[in-house]
Amino acid sequence: MYDLGFFNVYSIGLAAREKLFFNLNDIDYIDFSQSYWYEEVNKALSYRNRLYFTSSDFALRDKNRAYILLYNRAMAENFGLGNLADLVRAGTWTVDKMTEFSKLVSSDLNGNGEIDEQDRFGLALDSYNAFANFITGCNNTILTKTGDDTFELTMNNEHTVNSVDKVLALTGNESIATFCEFWANKVDYDVWYVGIRLFSSERALFYTSFPHDLKVFSADCEFEYRIIPFPKYDDAQDNYYTSADFLSMLFAIPVTNAEPDFAGFMLEALSSASTSTSLQAYYEISCKTKYTYDEESAEMLDLIFSNIVFEPAVVYNIGDLTSIYFILAESKANNFASLYKEREKMATTDLENLARDFDS
Repeated sequence: MYDLGFFNVYSIGLAAREKLFFNLNDIDYIDFSQSYWYEEVNKALSYRNRLYFTSSDFALRDKNRAYILLYNRAMAENFGLGNLADLVRAGTWTVDKMTEFSKLVSSDLNGNGEIDEQDRFGLALDSYNAFANFITGCNNTILTKTGDDTFELTMNNEHTVNSVDKVLALTGNESIATFCEFWANKVDYDVWYVGIRLFSSERALFYTSFPHDLKVFSADCEFEYRIIPFPKYDDAQDNYYTSADFLSMLFAIPVTNAEPDFAGFMLEALSSASTSTSLQAYYEISCKTKYTYDEESAEMLDLIFSNIVFEPAVVYNIGDLTSIYFILAESKANNFASLYKEREKMATTDLENLARDFDS
């Protein structure tokens, strides 16, 4: 019935393990050497030189669900924080710097000694998933590629633990940073809109967001917002990183397709044509021009989009390891070691089963 399928990141790996897709490396007409295909994404997602799903300029859902940071430009100026894009360019936009700025602007505006919607926060987070993206931004991965194009567990290391400490110093103080989940049963509307409302009403300096939200903020905000990447671990880190979250999408050719090579032909044609059409319209016009206000935000979007990470542990559902970050975000305590220990055996087994699924 279907020539091509788009699947959420959190489900597509399981479908591949059930042998529901063709290996794209075996499909005629697809030329992965072309610029509209993404070499780094293919490297991250392949397994034993087989690639069952990927993205290209034809796809948009992997881009509009990539994490970005919004900040209130006027608030930053009023508090003497300067132009944050200059910090990004200098390579000094770090978690420590963001924590410093967030503490500076946070305030109990109504003086009632309680955390409520009338307070001003340094950071509003859309969900616990944003905590995981801060860890990704600190250049941490759960799985790492081996020389034979498989994966090994590399999550449990000193850098990960230290990164959690840094991010908890930012997000663990409820008077400085607030997650939407915190507001369950505290507001009379959908809690997933708390962060948007705080930012739109100028009661949060930063908000963790996605390009698809820019249209909403363009309509609702009566102030100028700007875009920057999630911060680095420290200024020695080479690049800024972000992740395509679990609701982003990748595409695959179902094994029920009787003419997979024709699907490959169409994918090649659509990917090639999309660079100057649909991708141009969405990214260059909507994101960079229609829903943002300045050339610097466009520059920052280019920087963000150049390092979108797909975590194989999420894609292939390995060991429920990503839930560790959600628990840490909620508990606000760095009990990473015990949480990892609880899941390590399951993760090791899942990796063994991954090899079995693709070899059988």
